[in-house]
Amino acid sequence: MAMFDARGTDLPMNMPIHSFNASELPELPDVLRENLARAGYVSPTVLQRSAVPVGLAGRDMAIIAAERSTGQAASLLLPLITPVINTHGQIDARKSSISQPQALLLAPARPPLATLAR
Repeated sequence: MAMFDARGTDLPMNMPIHSFNASELPELPDVLRENLARAGYVSPTVLQRSAVPVGLAGRDMAIIAAERSTGQAASLLLPLITPVINTHGQIDARKSSISQPQALLLAPARPPLATLAR
């Protein structure tokens, strides 16, 4: 079973979420919401219910251990893809004149990486 622990004083007010609807995740682009529905994601997994809002709020997140089929990939990738779509891939040159990583994904073996790559 997946468990999620979030700590701090500025946690998102909308966690846990119960759907991917705009009323719960207004920052999620419509194109992602449509693709989630097309892929058969009806409701978030236990892990996604808390991890997605935390990630979308720009908070650091570490998923240490979670069983397969708990939604780890979507929990990590939805918050990473959302700002790229919302800014149309434009980099704000005022913040930095050089490219810099936005996220670091680590996996213990090749199979989890292959899942993230899909």
